[in-house]
Amino acid sequence: LTLDVVSWGRGSESTGAYLILRSDSTHLKYRSISGELDGKIVDVWNMDMDSDGNPELFIQAKGEGEGSHLNMYVYEFSDNGSSQELTFPNLSSSSKKGYKGDDSLYIKDDKLMREFPVITTDEKTGSQTSATKKVLQYGLRNNNFTVNEIKAGEEEKKNK
Repeated sequence: LTLDVVSWGRGSESTGAYLILRSDSTHLKYRSISGELDGKIVDVWNMDMDSDGNPELFIQAKGEGEGSHLNMYVYEFSDNGSSQELTFPNLSSSSKKGYKGDDSLYIKDDKLMREFPVITTDEKTGSQTSATKKVLQYGLRNNNFTVNEIKAGEEEKKNK
């Protein structure tokens, strides 16, 4: 099973489309999926995050403009050649407070981790500071994402 991801479009650095080419030469099944793309593709992961035997393809795109926001496109592929788009969760209202983008993603202990700086604004001076970061942990079960916020300091404790 081979998955190729291609992006194209006029202005493809900021908006365009993506194409996923699925090649399964063992079963002679070839398919494609396309969709609209907001941002520029910066990374792609092929993994089985929910350990159900069906691989998921994660396409990470970075939006243009202030903060360069994260956009994720996720698909699960099954043995019969079909695919299903999975909805990556939006930030909750509490997670959005101070969010300006500049996300960092990585895999840790079979979980997708997302970090971003939290911008606070001093009401008196109007100046912005980025003293803290927020860490979210994503899991996947039955094609549904779970999201847990890792409290400040927990990540450092786990690394010791």
